[in-house]
Amino acid sequence: LSGAVFTLRPESLEIQGAHYVGRAQVIERFAADLGHSVFGVPLEERRSGIEQIPWVERADVARLWPDRIRVMLHERAPVAFAQGPGGMLLVDSSGQFLQRPVQASFSLPVVVGVADQDPADKRHARMGMFNALVQDMDREGTRYSLDISEVDVSDAEDAQVTVVDTAIVLHLGSGDFLKRYKTYLAHIQQWHRDFPKIRSIDLRFDNQVVVSPDRK
Repeated sequence: LSGAVFTLRPESLEIQGAHYVGRAQVIERFAADLGHSVFGVPLEERRSGIEQIPWVERADVARLWPDRIRVMLHERAPVAFAQGPGGMLLVDSSGQFLQRPVQASFSLPVVVGVADQDPADKRHARMGMFNALVQDMDREGTRYSLDISEVDVSDAEDAQVTVVDTAIVLHLGSGDFLKRYKTYLAHIQQWHRDFPKIRSIDLRFDNQVVVSPDRK
């Protein structure tokens, strides 16, 4: 067989798992290999390069006989919107910021207190609180997280959530989120009778609830 049989060409790249990552972004990582033998492609180096694409969480790269390369992408899953440079961006559970793809729409809460210029460990820690809150709110299958429009994780000791229907801010502390949210659901009608307009409710204490009326 001639050497041309083993030459890597753009059409020889088989890309799987791409929903938000463009084919051109992946092919760009193989620019130095095109026109050369497929057996000279440094697979680990190319895998590492592909994983630098923001939407890619993990990639697997393999050689296929006689002249193909298969790239399997595992894309990131956005869980919220967050303020980024120039507007709202998507963010995944680890704190990775993602550009919004034009071909997709997302219905997700806004997370406050996570910025793309923050160190990765800080973003990861704050998104850890967000993830814990959502998981706890949904752990009984009730999907209470859908009741929330915004989560402020600026304070590691106090997750503050804004309820969709009422725009009331709830102080839920750093744990027992579902229990505290159920307290809100059980008493909100009574609190509304006492205070027609409510700005926030502090539910962090087991034996005390602090309702702050809206004075406007």
